[in-house]
Amino acid sequence: MPSSLEGTARSWVAVGPPSLLDMLVPLRDEHARRGPAELLSVESEHIESFLRTYRGERTTFLVVECTDQPTVRDRFQSPMLRTREATLDGVVGWLRLERQELAAYARRAATLLTRQRDDDTTFVLLAPRERRYLELLDELEPAARLLGLIPFRWSAERIRAVPLIQALRLGAAAVLYTGHGNPRGWFAYGGVTAQMIADGDPWSSDQTNAVVFSLSCSTGKANTGARGGDARRAFSDDIVAGGVAGAVLAPFKDPLHAHSRALARAIVEAIAVGTASLCDILQHLEQHGCSLDGYAVVGDPALPVRPSVGSADRGAGVYAPPADAVLATSPRWG
Repeated sequence: MPSSLEGTARSWVAVGPPSLLDMLVPLRDEHARRGPAELLSVESEHIESFLRTYRGERTTFLVVECTDQPTVRDRFQSPMLRTREATLDGVVGWLRLERQELAAYARRAATLLTRQRDDDTTFVLLAPRERRYLELLDELEPAARLLGLIPFRWSAERIRAVPLIQALRLGAAAVLYTGHGNPRGWFAYGGVTAQMIADGDPWSSDQTNAVVFSLSCSTGKANTGARGGDARRAFSDDIVAGGVAGAVLAPFKDPLHAHSRALARAIVEAIAVGTASLCDILQHLEQHGCSLDGYAVVGDPALPVRPSVGSADRGAGVYAPPADAVLATSPRWG
């Protein structure tokens, strides 16, 4: 397997109004065991200007927004921070959660930071029945296996929504969905919302998937609340709030299918490089020609993309055979 992506330590900075920021103290403290980490109080109306003027080197930002105010997430073209002069060596993730949800997220994310390394890097592949998406999984599945990953293909022609939702509690290193969607969720499997996935018993940290790559139109888009509208959260925010994933990479626009295909291939390659953080994987993607314009990270980009121990066994127990699989037959009667 190629060498790890992990490099020089990054600074970690959480930014947001003080009324919310104190909920992230446990996560800040866990990051501080690994390098510089701090909480910076910035009122909502100043967050955009703060990010555009900050000049820290190799910095990861986690921005906390109030749920009752318009988001500024989509004012940034990419999770990789840029100015007119140059590309800053910064990555930004967003959280749009209530106080108690933030507190629960901080505890969960701190646990994900301390996940033990596992040689079995599990990678779940999801897609609708549409031919072009199934053909993409036909490429990704063997490529992932060849690169040393353990892929589980749970596309819509192999598994229904109800068993899929239960199967997703395996604690994979990554889940990748490619297909149609909108700010409410994925269209495949008869329609899947974040509430459907997160419903039921609370997700344990072992069940939480490190990252979800939701390559589906607008699943990272939060309603801005403009013109008196509801400042509704995105599918990605609710996935993170429900404990389904530590972080989500998703578009807040409508990407072209050709771009999603190229990005999916590069994601497989980047994860196979090693158990790096999502930050390092994003940089790897851009360095290999995959633009992240129109995408946002929801959650902490500094989380390692690692599976929980036992995720491979849990995934192997899911019944999702291909259409041409040879299944056990009933005995003949004489």
